[in-house]
Amino acid sequence: MAAQSPSITARERHRPRLVLIASRDLFEPGIPTVCALMTRATWLCRFYQVHLVSLNTTKAAPACAPVPFASLTLVPPATLLRMVVNCARARLAGQPMQECFHGNRVARERVGQLLDWLMPDVIMLDTFRALAFLPARWRGRGAQILDLHDLLSERYRRFLESRTSANFYGKALESHWAPWSAVANWLARPILSHEARALARREAIAPSQFRAVTLCSPQEAEALRRRTGASNIRAIRQMLAELDLEQPVAPPDFAAHSAYFVGIHRYPPNLAALRLLLDEILPEIARHHPDFVLHVVGNGLPPELAHAHARNPNLRFEGFVADLKQHLRAIPLLIAPFVSGSGIKTKVVEAMAWGKAVVSNEIGFEGLEPRPDHEAFLAGDSASFASATLRALAHPKRTAAIAARGCAMVREMYNCERLLAQWHDLIETARLPPSTQPSPQAASPSSRPGWGRNTNMLA
Repeated sequence: MAAQSPSITARERHRPRLVLIASRDLFEPGIPTVCALMTRATWLCRFYQVHLVSLNTTKAAPACAPVPFASLTLVPPATLLRMVVNCARARLAGQPMQECFHGNRVARERVGQLLDWLMPDVIMLDTFRALAFLPARWRGRGAQILDLHDLLSERYRRFLESRTSANFYGKALESHWAPWSAVANWLARPILSHEARALARREAIAPSQFRAVTLCSPQEAEALRRRTGASNIRAIRQMLAELDLEQPVAPPDFAAHSAYFVGIHRYPPNLAALRLLLDEILPEIARHHPDFVLHVVGNGLPPELAHAHARNPNLRFEGFVADLKQHLRAIPLLIAPFVSGSGIKTKVVEAMAWGKAVVSNEIGFEGLEPRPDHEAFLAGDSASFASATLRALAHPKRTAAIAARGCAMVREMYNCERLLAQWHDLIETARLPPSTQPSPQAASPSSRPGWGRNTNMLA
C-alpha cells in the first residue's frame, strides 16, 4: 500500500494522527511550493503523527526522505486516457478539471486503505487537486482542512485578461507524450475560461464543506471571506525554510549597475514578463546606463529569444543555477514585471529576504503590500518600471535602506516558528467539535498608503 509501511513508535502513538494528501510529487527538487509543503509537514511532526500521501510523478522517494514521517504513501498518476476522460466528464458537468484530473481507482484505493487503517484525527488536503485521491466514503468526514494555496479562479481570470496562453497542466501531459502539451496550449483559452468559472463556484462552497480553508495571501483570504461570508477562512503564509532566515544577510553591491530576472521561461507568464522586460524596459535603462547588465536566470529559454538578443551587451542569459542565492549574492535588484498570476510570488519573497531591492507591480507584491519607496519600488507600466529602476540605481544608499526595510518586513512575516504556531492553532481548532469552534479573527485588508487598484497594462 505504501512505499514506507507505517511503523509508529511508542513516543508517537499518543500524538494525533494527521494525513497530508498532496496533489504533487513531494520529492521533485527545486520547486518552491513543494519545498514549502515538505517544510510544513516536517515541522508539524513536532505535534502530530504525520502520514504523507504523494503523487509519484517522477521516481520513488529517496530512502532517507520518509524518516521524519510516520508513513509515506505513493499514489500513481492517472494514465493519459484516464486524464482525458476525467477532464471531459468535468467539462460536461461544469466542474473544475483541477478536482479530478489525476483521479484513478488505484490511487483512491491506496488512500482509502490508509485512512481506514489510521482513522486519522485530521486530513489536510493540498488544493482541490488532492480531492482526486480521496475516496467518496471519506469526503467530509471529521476534521478536514483544505489548503487552497491561491485563488486559482483569479489566476486563470488574469491569464485570460492578459491574453497569456498557458496550459495549466503542460508538465503532466509532457510526461506522457510531448505533443499533447501543444494540443492543450491550443485549447488553453477555452480550458482556462471553464476553469475560472468552475473554480470560482467551487471556492465559494468550499468553506461549508471543510472545517477550515487556508490561503497564502491575506488579501485573497479576505476576498473569499467577503464573497462567502464564511468565518473559517484563514491566511497562513508558506514555510519557506530555504530563505535561511537564521543566517545574517550578506548585503549585495548596491553601487553595481546590475539587476536580475528569474523564472522557468517555458512557463508562459514568465516568458511574457521577460519579453516585456527585454523589449520595453531594458532599452530605456541601458540608454541612461550603458554599463547596466541584466542577468536572466532560469531554464526553458526559447532558442529564438536567446538568438535575437545574443549581441546585446546589457544581457547575460545564465540558464539554470544550482545555488540561486549564492549566484545572485552581489546583484542588488530584482526586476519583476508580472503580467499575470495570483497569490504571493516566491521569487519576490526570496529577493527581499536576501536583502535585494525589488522593482515590481501590484501583482508581484500581492499579499506582501510593502510601502512604495519605503520597503520596495512599486511600478505599473513599462515607463514606470524603467523610472523606478533608474531611481534605484541613482541613489544606492537610499536603495540599500529600502532593501533593508523590505528584508526586515519579510523575515518577520516568514518566521517558521511563528507560522508553525499558526498551523498548530488552526489544526487544533479544526479538531474541536463544530459547535464549540471559535470564530477566527478576520484579517483586515492592508490599509497602507499608496496601494489603490492599478488598472494599467501590467495589472
